[in-house]
Amino acid sequence: MKSILAFLLGCIAHTCLAQHRIHGTVTENEKQTPVAGASVYINNSTIRTSTNSEGKYVLRLPAAGKYAIVIAAMGHELASFETEADGEVRKNVVLNPKTVEIAEVTVSAYQKDGWKQWGTYFTESFIGTSAFAKQTKILNHEVLRFRYNATDKVLQVFAMAPLKISNRALGYEITYALNAYQMDFNTRHLYYDGYAYFKESKRVSSNVRRNREDAFASSLMRFTRSTYSKSWEKDGYTVRELVRVVDNERLRIDSLMKKINQRVFKDLQGNWTAFYRAQDEFNADSIQYFRAMLRKPKEYSLLKSKLNESQIMTAESTAATKAIQYENYLHVKFSGATYEKSYFDWNSEADGASLIKLSPHATVYIDALGNFSPAINWTHEGYWAWYNKICTMLPLDYQSDSKP
Repeated sequence: MKSILAFLLGCIAHTCLAQHRIHGTVTENEKQTPVAGASVYINNSTIRTSTNSEGKYVLRLPAAGKYAIVIAAMGHELASFETEADGEVRKNVVLNPKTVEIAEVTVSAYQKDGWKQWGTYFTESFIGTSAFAKQTKILNHEVLRFRYNATDKVLQVFAMAPLKISNRALGYEITYALNAYQMDFNTRHLYYDGYAYFKESKRVSSNVRRNREDAFASSLMRFTRSTYSKSWEKDGYTVRELVRVVDNERLRIDSLMKKINQRVFKDLQGNWTAFYRAQDEFNADSIQYFRAMLRKPKEYSLLKSKLNESQIMTAESTAATKAIQYENYLHVKFSGATYEKSYFDWNSEADGASLIKLSPHATVYIDALGNFSPAINWTHEGYWAWYNKICTMLPLDYQSDSKP
């Protein structure tokens, strides 16, 4: 009996040690008074708690990992912090009172009727255009402000309050605090980030559950979890290195055509016939060839050898997170994917692959839930760049009926 009791006590002790949680006190900066009723949640999750009358909170974590924790309270600016938790972490937070004058001072810098001009584009690039987008709505778009720099061709979007988003397809009400949104139309590079809290619908139908499984199957989150657990092959992923190579012939022709165009349009007033007569080096056929070359991409892609997970993980990896570093691109194909036809309508040359680029000399940390940070260091092209939008976004604590 004593040995059984000792075994049970050992199990209880191990369970306590295995718990992961963050706790602390939330106060206001001016008076250092406790802030009661503040919402404390894990970014991109359904996991939240509130501070008590003394400003104290305890937030239980689903697993060891690197988390972004968000604190929101009425009349205060949003606060956040990142922490790697593998056990118990104490973190006190100080909130700043919200200054309402900021929006009033800067309102003149925003475009008048910005939603009318940019609302459709913002919705498609932020919410998405895949099948679930039709059931995903921004409920308070009036809080959005738009600023467009016509010289640089850059669109920025700001939110004066957290966005309220209804996703009926996946059964979530999302509160999204938009930190940044920028679209550079020159480079076609889109970047946005923010803090999201998911509230599950009271009733989750079998159709919603199927939608969640479909969204998860094609998600970057699934691939990140698979990377963490080193199960690419088992989970149906084929990952290869892809190298982008500059087309030197195209570069040469680009430089040459700039000189030719300058001569034709500046010296000969656009008279190509006079240009052909004035020299023997170039004729109409060669100019046509040059123009065809300039319609090609400046770079071409070379697919190289197949990779495994260990080749992109570094010695910085810990029990809670894995550190990712690599050069060039990851070219990812998923054998179990069901690609939406509308993606190929949008990009007729696509093959369904996704490309993941790591910023030069940067590191990304991933955990068992599929979280990765800093998010700005991992950019995506191909199917994931199109598919992984707010309308297909699942909380980090989502658990699929099928692994990972």
